[in-house]
This record gives sequence, C-alpha cells and structure tokens, in this order.
Amino acid sequence: MSYNKNILDHYGRIHASFLHAYGETGTEKLLRLVNFGKGESVLEIGFGTGATLVKIASANKHLKLYGIECSETMLNKAKARIKFSGFFRNIFLEKVKPMQQFPFKNNSFDKILIESVLAIQDNPTLHFMFSEIRRVLKLSGKLYLNETVWLSSVTHEEIERINTYCKNKFGIIQSNAICKYRNEWKHLLETNGFIVLELNSIKNIELKSSEKRFNLNQFLSKIYSFLGKIRSKLITGLKRESLFYKEAMRNVFEDKQYLEGIIIVASKNEE
Repeated sequence: MSYNKNILDHYGRIHASFLHAYGETGTEKLLRLVNFGKGESVLEIGFGTGATLVKIASANKHLKLYGIECSETMLNKAKARIKFSGFFRNIFLEKVKPMQQFPFKNNSFDKILIESVLAIQDNPTLHFMFSEIRRVLKLSGKLYLNETVWLSSVTHEEIERINTYCKNKFGIIQSNAICKYRNEWKHLLETNGFIVLELNSIKNIELKSSEKRFNLNQFLSKIYSFLGKIRSKLITGLKRESLFYKEAMRNVFEDKQYLEGIIIVASKNEE
C-alpha cells in the first residue's frame, strides 16, 4: 500500500513542527549559536509549518524575517500558524518551485537558516541551492544548517536500500547518497564557496540552563501544533495516512542507528 504522496504534505496537514533530529531541542541548539542583530534580515529556507519562524520572531521583535517553501500545503499552514500565534508583520513568506531562483536580490540577508532541507535533495538541486544561498547571503552574513546525515559506519548499499524504500513510501529520500557523511558536508560547503566555522553533532551541543519564561506567541504556536494532532486523529483520511506512515517508519530502520543530526555554521568565502 502506498499513498503516492510526499510525507511532508501530510505533516503540513497535521501542523507538524520541528521535523528534524532532536525536534524542537535541535532548533534551540541551532538558535543558541545565532546572534541576531537589531534590524537584521533573516531568511529561513524550507520553513515547513512556520514553527521556527515563530520561535525566532517571539524572541527577536526587531528582525525582518523571510521564508521560502516549495510546498503549497506547508506555506498555507505556516501562514495560519503565524497569524494564530499573533504575528501580522515582519514575517514574509513566499512559495518557490524546485530549481527556481530565489526571489531576492544579491547580498540580501545577514543570516540564513535551514533545517532538514538540503540533505533530502538530489545532487543537482543541492548544488543549485548552495549557489543561490551564496548569492543572497551578505558578505558578512552567516549560514546555519541543521541537517541529518549518515553515520560513517553506514555502507553505500544500506544507504541505497533505505533511500529507495523512503522514496517509495514517503516521496522523499532519507538523506543524500553522494554527500553522505559529516566530513563530506564540510567539503561540500567549501567547494561551493563557503568557509565552515563550526561543524558538530547536535548531541554534543549543550543548551544553557536558564529560567523558562512564559512566551505567549510560542504558547499559541504549540496550541496550533496540538490542534493538528487532534485533526490527525479525528479526520479519517489523515488518521489512515498517519497510521500508514508510522508503520512504514517502523519497517525502514532495523535495530541499528543509521543517522546523526549535525549543525554547521558557515560564512561566504570572499575569494
């Protein structure tokens, strides 16, 4: 049985958020490395249902936030989440097609954030996206990546098997089969005109222990995600899809760890 759909559209319909290694904690670890300056322009590529944009905006009212996304479903849900969370200005979202030039001028952004988008692309798309990222990032700007890649112990045969299964069941690969491992991602960025400033496993990045403060915008965003979970249980079609994908996920990975979440910070190589 196959739904012949992209699982990301399903996640959009159920308002799913933080779809990457370590979930929301992974995003918090990434954002811990970002020093947002007053009045900066920030772009998120592949914003999904908008949870990370809400998290950034709620703590940084002074930023101009932009996002681009290929999925119409994700775009619509992100707009709804942002409105539900109380934001009406300073977050600008646009839909783009695969391999489409980003709708921004050269050197537009101080910071660009990407979470679990690049690693699921094929090689031509991956290199195209890096060329566009480099074009719209300012010379003094920084690129922040949160990606899931293969552990060095995983063989090429295992990668091909898992990616073939995932493409059939979920409509996307699990992770790139050419740029497979952590060290290869460093080389990938360097050959595409970036200087890698930091590359680390998410599990090795510690969050500062600080007093948790109530944030209304993020609280409303969590409610929006919760409403999506309710939809997935009450609407018959969504319930069937959820059960199908959960069962498929249980089957793809055996009792072995195949992947690791990594965070990369990079700048443009001006040479």
